[in-house]
Amino acid sequence: MTEPVAKPTGGTPFWVKLLLGVSLALNLLIVGAVGGTMYRVSKSVQGGMPGPGIAFLGALEKDDRRAVLRALRGENRDARREGGQRAREVLTTLRSDNFDSAAFGALLKAQSEQGFAVQGKIRDQLVMQVGAMDPAARAAYADRLEAILSKRGRRNGDKKKP
Repeated sequence: MTEPVAKPTGGTPFWVKLLLGVSLALNLLIVGAVGGTMYRVSKSVQGGMPGPGIAFLGALEKDDRRAVLRALRGENRDARREGGQRAREVLTTLRSDNFDSAAFGALLKAQSEQGFAVQGKIRDQLVMQVGAMDPAARAAYADRLEAILSKRGRRNGDKKKP
């Protein structure tokens, strides 16, 4: 007769899963807020065209895009670690019987500033990558970028110019 197989015990505790979920939610909130802000600002400044931030990366050749993102990988690990710590602080603040709205606001502000810092690092890497291109590669990049931006403009109600 066979003995019953014991179910493995352990696994990831629920509070860790919850914490990771909250951290992810906060990061997505920041990305959405930054993207939404870029969209609104660029729409009002550029006559309806959405923000080109993602288009600048999307217009790069695949290898160039990978190089930009690879250069940021180590720095982003630190940012994610800080974001996780901040998420734990947010949870503690929210669960406190004596809720401190100023502390909560400061944590959200720090998260936002971190998002802007990462955005600046991406911009700097993009400038370096494009700066290393020869004139022909840069012209091809400009053509791809123009195609992406013109598609975005038409999707937002702009008519194609004759």
